[in-house]
Amino acid sequence: MKNEKKTVLIVDDSILITERMIPMMEEIENISFVVHAGSYAEGLEILNQLTPDMVLLDINLPDKSGIDLLRIIKERRLEIAVLMISNHADQYYKDICKKLGARYFLDKSTDIVKAIARLSQFYKHESCGQCTPCREGTGWMWRVMERMVVGNARIDEIDSLEDVTRQVEGHTICALGDAAAWPIQGLIRHFRPEMERRIRARTEKLAAE
Repeated sequence: MKNEKKTVLIVDDSILITERMIPMMEEIENISFVVHAGSYAEGLEILNQLTPDMVLLDINLPDKSGIDLLRIIKERRLEIAVLMISNHADQYYKDICKKLGARYFLDKSTDIVKAIARLSQFYKHESCGQCTPCREGTGWMWRVMERMVVGNARIDEIDSLEDVTRQVEGHTICALGDAAAWPIQGLIRHFRPEMERRIRARTEKLAAE
């Protein structure tokens, strides 16, 4: 069924990942609940009790490699979409996980603020310029995001940035304005502490010079 609720299992011992990922998953409408395991053993125990629709699986677990758990999922022929998450983002690990049936591979070391800034640059470039909110807003959002990457901003500019995304969202002829606004809104909702940390770090560094 199209509207059937899904179950997600996150197997990762990183506090940062679980603190960010679980609330994000719980906001998705068709996900019924999220289960968390902090080790290979806990993940295997959960898989013995239920079959989730998706597994977010870290490679570097405290007791054993997540690749071993991925191998068990394949051996049991479980119909589970597996997304590997790891700091080991080289091609060697990607090839192994793909061969064992993982559908996606997420690099934990990706700079999330920089990634969203890159998306903002893309949407700014793709804007046709017909709608004023999109023409002016995408460029402004991209320039602010570029400064956010290095912390060259004020804390209150985060709120200003979100205000502009709301002015762009729903005020354009096509969906490009919405597409440009939503990633920034998600970044602020889930990673605002990281944005503020960068701003404070740069401010403190400049003050010490």
